[in-house]
Amino acid sequence: MGSHPAVTMSTSPDISLDYPELLGLDLPPTDIALKLLNLSKTTQQNFFSKHQIIDETEFTQICTRVYFPTSPYDIFTWIMLNIGLFGLLMGCKKVDCMSTGISESDTDSYMKLCARNIDAATLSLRVLSEASLSACQALAACSSHYMRNGSNDRAWRLTTIAARMSLDLGLHRVPIGSRSAECSKKRVIFYYVYLLDMSFAFSFGMTPNIHDYDVTTERPVFPNDLPGFRGRYMALFLNFAAVEKQMYLQLFSALALKEPKHVRTERAQRIASELIRSHNRLASLHSDTFPDQLYVQESLLSLDVVKYGLLTILLRLVPPPEPDANPLQSCPECVDDARSSLLAIVKGGDDLTKDSKEEARWFLNWTLSFVPPVSFVVIVSQTIMTGNIEDLSLLHRVVSTIESATEESPSMQKLHTACQGLYNMTQQVLAQAGPREGREQQKHQESHDPVHANAWNESSGADWQHLTLTEADWNSVLNEFDFGMAVENSDKLATHFSIATGQHQLHGPS
Repeated sequence: MGSHPAVTMSTSPDISLDYPELLGLDLPPTDIALKLLNLSKTTQQNFFSKHQIIDETEFTQICTRVYFPTSPYDIFTWIMLNIGLFGLLMGCKKVDCMSTGISESDTDSYMKLCARNIDAATLSLRVLSEASLSACQALAACSSHYMRNGSNDRAWRLTTIAARMSLDLGLHRVPIGSRSAECSKKRVIFYYVYLLDMSFAFSFGMTPNIHDYDVTTERPVFPNDLPGFRGRYMALFLNFAAVEKQMYLQLFSALALKEPKHVRTERAQRIASELIRSHNRLASLHSDTFPDQLYVQESLLSLDVVKYGLLTILLRLVPPPEPDANPLQSCPECVDDARSSLLAIVKGGDDLTKDSKEEARWFLNWTLSFVPPVSFVVIVSQTIMTGNIEDLSLLHRVVSTIESATEESPSMQKLHTACQGLYNMTQQVLAQAGPREGREQQKHQESHDPVHANAWNESSGADWQHLTLTEADWNSVLNEFDFGMAVENSDKLATHFSIATGQHQLHGPS
C-alpha cells in the first residue's frame, strides 16, 4: 500500500477470542502513525477539536497499546485507534505533504484502510458488549465519524448504544462538585453522548434516550471545562442540544401537542428568546485563537445553520400578524431566519469546496444532522405564496449544494431527493400560475418588487390553486423522507399545502 508496507494487526487475546473475524486486518505503518503523532504535538489538529472526548496524550497511549502491545486491548481500543488515525490523516491533507513525509496518495489509501477497519469493527460489535468508559468514548467517536460521512442510520444506532451504556455506567450521576481528572472526563464524555442523542432524536423524529429529569451530572462549561476555541464550539452545540430538549418537551412531545395553540406559541417565543440570549452570551466570551482558519470558518457557519434553523422551527409556531393570512405564510422573523440558515448552508458549501470537496461534504453531513430542514420547507411555502424568484433561486442553490455532498453519503442522498422534489414542485406550481391569481398577485407585487413579476407565467392557462398533488404524489416527491420531529412527513405536508391551495381532499373517507 503506497510506499510504506502496512502493519498487520497484532493479536490481542480480547479480540482474538471474541472477534476472530478482525484478525489479520492491516493498519497504517508504524512510521506513519509516529509522523501523525509528531504532527499533532506541533500543530493543533482538527480531529481533537471536533472530538472533545479525547486528547493528544490519550490517543498517543492508544497508539502505543496497539502498535507496541504489552497487554491485551479490546475492540473499542481498536475502533478509537482507527477513528483517530482517520481524523489525523484527514488533517494531514491540509498541510504540505513535504512537512510530514506522507504523500497525498498514501494519505488517501490509509484513510480508506482506516475506514474499512472502522466498518469491520462496528459491524462485528456484540449486542451484549460490556459497558465501560472507553467503550462509551469509542462509540460516541464512531457515531461522529459516521455522521461526518453521511451514514446517519448507523450513527443513530451507535449513539443509542452509547447513551444506554453511559446510563449503565452512572455517567449521568457524577457527584456534583467533583473536579478530578477522571470525573471531568466522565462529564465530557457523557455530555458529548447527550449532545448526539438529543440532536439525532430531534432531527429524525425519535424519542431521546437520555432524559433531563434523571440527570444530575453538571454540564461542562466554557472556558473552565472546555478551553479554547474548540471548547466554545462544543459549549455552543451543547446549548443547542439543551434548547432542542426544551423544544421537544414543551412543543413537540405527545403531551405538548395536546396543549392549546396559544400556549405552544407563547412557549416557542420564550424559548426563542432564551436561545438568542444564551447563544450571544457564549459567543461573546473570549477564546484563544485557532490556527486553522478554515476550521474556524466551518465552525462558525455550522453554528449559524443550526442557530437560525432552530429559530425557524420556533418562530414557525408564531402566527403571522395578518388575521386572514394564507396557511403557507409564516411570520416575517421566521422567514428571515429560514433564509439565513439556507444562506449559511450555501456559503459553507461554496467556500469549503474551494479548499476541499471532502471538507465541504463533511461540513454538510455534520451540520445538517443537528437540525431538521424546516428552513427549506418555510422558503418553499413562502415562494409558492409570493412567487419571489430570489427565494426560488435560493432553493435551487441549496439543492445544488446538498447534491455536491451526495457522493458516498446515504443521508445526503435522501435529503437531496426530498429537497429536489420540493423544489421541482415549487417550480411546477409557479409555472402553472393561472391568469386570475397570477395577474392579481403580479399587480400587487409589481409596485413593491418589480423583479417579482418575472416569477409568474402569464401564458399558462392553469390555475395554481387547482394544481392537484395526491398523497401518492407527495410520497414520490419526498421519497418517504422524514423531515424530523419539528416538521411534517409527506402525509402532513400534503395536508399543509393542499389546505393553502384550496384542494384539501386528501383524507376523505375511502
